[in-house]
Amino acid sequence: MRLSFAPWLIVTSLLLALGVPAPADDTDQTTQSAIFLLRRCRKRQRDYRGMATGSTMLRALRQLGDPELAPFFRALIDTERPWLTVHGILGLAECSEDQRIDLSLISEMENELLQRMVLSAAMDLDLIDVAQVRQVMAWSDLHESVSVLAAVHLIGHGEAPDLDALRSATESEKLGRASLAALLMVQSGETGYGQQLTELSESDHPDRDKVREHLLRTSFKSEFDLVGPWALSISEQEDADPRMRRLALQVALRFNTSGAVQTWRKQFLATADHVERIRLALVALNVSHWAQPRLFETLIESSDALLEQIGRTGQAVASRKEIVTEVGKAIEQNHQKVSDWALDYAHELAEKQDARHILLAIILAFEGPPRNLARRLKNSIAATSTLMDHDPDAAKEMLRPILLSPETDTRLKRGILAGLVQSRKQNPMPIIEGVPLAHPQDYQLTLLIRARQGLDLSEEDLENLALMVRGGGKFSPHLRLQAAWTYLKYVDRTEMALEAALQ
Repeated sequence: MRLSFAPWLIVTSLLLALGVPAPADDTDQTTQSAIFLLRRCRKRQRDYRGMATGSTMLRALRQLGDPELAPFFRALIDTERPWLTVHGILGLAECSEDQRIDLSLISEMENELLQRMVLSAAMDLDLIDVAQVRQVMAWSDLHESVSVLAAVHLIGHGEAPDLDALRSATESEKLGRASLAALLMVQSGETGYGQQLTELSESDHPDRDKVREHLLRTSFKSEFDLVGPWALSISEQEDADPRMRRLALQVALRFNTSGAVQTWRKQFLATADHVERIRLALVALNVSHWAQPRLFETLIESSDALLEQIGRTGQAVASRKEIVTEVGKAIEQNHQKVSDWALDYAHELAEKQDARHILLAIILAFEGPPRNLARRLKNSIAATSTLMDHDPDAAKEMLRPILLSPETDTRLKRGILAGLVQSRKQNPMPIIEGVPLAHPQDYQLTLLIRARQGLDLSEEDLENLALMVRGGGKFSPHLRLQAAWTYLKYVDRTEMALEAALQ
């Protein structure tokens, strides 16, 4: 699971001290600020942390899913900058009625790498279906690498690929392509191709480990279970990179490969390094949804509180018993990786009833010790957004009392509001209606929610939205951009602003 745009930018905004400038209330000035922001998101700039603000802003604009933005995204496609083309095609799909990419835009591309980039992103975002992938496979001038990528998607969805095309790709001079094709042949039940993977592990090619890592991650994500024995063999190579061995072991455990549990236990007991033991414990935790409960017995016997709790949490998930209780205790450990796992588990794998309580625990965990405070705020924002998108009734039931309570930390309230802003699919108004707003940023966040819902705004509201567009409140550029677009819609200047921004 990843978020629609970088939550660290929200976190940073909320942790900054307020410094609200007071420009004149002028519609033209605000429109110019909005145009500036629309232009800025087309530039590959980086903020003080090195994050690409242009891409982050474009993801925020795509999040709106507004059909009126179609001309803007269409203009991005015609640029000579691949990253803008990708955002343009994805943005068009996300603001279309069927939420599907336009294959004609991809078929016209001569750049093989760009085709792969767009298709891969569309697959990750569920903006392309199996029928469309089959259309891609039928293109007469299809690049071999794109054919292999399409086969990954088809096999991952239980569909039969073009075995002749894959067989040909196994003979490619490009190590990554040939190896991935061999992996797909193995997963398709074709004999003889496992040896090609073995030879990859035994080779001294400089790209060997990069290719193996890609194959392992693809297998885990796409549920290619027949790769288990090969993954286990990598995890047992003592001269292999430790990170590679852990990844391979995780894949082997994921598919319940024979001998994987014994290998994990052997490696865990063989090291006295506490950090390495935590890393191996996280390997087990990451596969707990598919694992046997016995995998976690060694961890439960540990004298270390964190390791013991990881063991109890993993066993609870594996046995489907006391999941909410044990995951909650794991979150209380205030360990970054454990909390990240809990967020992913709730988002991707947990039953709906369990997920809502786990997400609430992540949100409330913000009110803890200073260590990892910014990270916990980031997770609270993400958990709020996930809860709102996937279980809006539970979001209202659980979050509204927190926002209404005078005892709640004001920073937590602001984080929840930021998470509601980040929500893509639901209307947060039933949660925030009548919530007391003690801080100017709280008011501006709720104002942005109301504006995005197209509700009536007073003259004062519109002035404050304009202030946000011009930089008041020290919000991140991507939130200012969302405010800018909604402002332009209220003053009926979207067409004029787009025309100016695209010049």
